Amino acid sequence: MRRTTILAISGLALVGVLTACGSAQQGEPVPAAGSDQAAPTTGASGGGGATAPSGPLEQLVTKAGAAMAAKKTAKITVSASGAPAADGMGGSGVIRLDGNEVALSMTSKMAGEPGQPAQETKMIVVGGAMYVEAPKDMPVEPGKKWVKIDPNGTDVMSKLLGVVVRQVRQSADPKNMFKTFTDAGTLNGSSPDTLDGVATTKHKLAVDLRKMSEKATDPLTKLSYEALLKNGVTTMDYDFWTDAQDLPKQFQFTQRMPGSDAGITMVAKYSAWGEPVDIKAPAESEIAPPVELPQPTR
Repeated sequence: MRRTTILAISGLALVGVLTACGSAQQGEPVPAAGSDQAAPTTGASGGGGATAPSGPLEQLVTKAGAAMAAKKTAKITVSASGAPAADGMGGSGVIRLDGNEVALSMTSKMAGEPGQPAQETKMIVVGGAMYVEAPKDMPVEPGKKWVKIDPNGTDVMSKLLGVVVRQVRQSADPKNMFKTFTDAGTLNGSSPDTLDGVATTKHKLAVDLRKMSEKATDPLTKLSYEALLKNGVTTMDYDFWTDAQDLPKQFQFTQRMPGSDAGITMVAKYSAWGEPVDIKAPAESEIAPPVELPQPTR
């Protein structure tokens, strides 16, 4: 498998992750700034154990979460800028949120290798698996357009990128971003704003990376937080816009690079909430056979 194949699929997965500008880890919520009460906890069953939102931050994410649950679908556009590797990287597509099930269809664009044009690739996440349009340099049978990556699969691609599928599914759901805010976030202010010609409210939040590191259960996620902390990056600042219906319009954050004042700015825009979307797995006849790992001889 050529390096460009892995780069194309990994870059596309990264765009999927950016649809919500980060992912959340399970943990106990913490109070919002200015609140003298603990943030609410909700039992897994959703009944009996829930408490009312206690502070401005919890009220914000509760309203936005309820608004999204009612609409279920949206269009998304993702972009990154601020560093040579990020400039021009982005994607657009649609998302469907149905309880804990997340479906996503996106087309991404990422910088090619030196001297090569930018690459565009399609991705579909549905039914717990990710389907990626086969890169041009990937040897597949005629008529086979897609590569399936299954988190529970034993083939080469699934083994390499199965963890990415789980991260994409988690990160594509803005509810997980909201959990990050209530777990380790501080609401630093909200004010009226206009975004793309629409009246909105802009919210400024800061996420404590030390708290996120303490709550992280995934080893790679925890390692990334610890690396940032060791290099003096202790917080991540977010701008978050909601419309008059409490629906998310845009997330934006800048990740400062360790040892530098420069950073990568990532933006995810949401629109057309509640409009019909078409997200379905490719036909079986278009999916390339999996590349199986060699079995040891006996």
